[in-house]
Amino acid sequence: ITTETVQMRDGALETAVTDYEIGLAVRVIVDGTWGFASHAELATAAAADTARRAVRVATTLAPLNAERIELAPEPVYRDVSWVSD
Repeated sequence: ITTETVQMRDGALETAVTDYEIGLAVRVIVDGTWGFASHAELATAAAADTARRAVRVATTLAPLNAERIELAPEPVYRDVSWVSD
């Protein structure tokens, strides 16, 4: 996420800051219910904890879910990388 902050006083620039934040997000389907969780730290332990929280969210919401999610069939793509800026 990129955030830009500009502060001016009486028409004069006081501060101009660009801030970059990184993190991770996990989306799961448990018994037909979506679960989401995110974390600001990019570390193996944080990723594992985030995945567990996403599963807990889905499990907690499952009793409220009237329409179960089912993914469309899609082949598995092995040894593929995805990178974003």
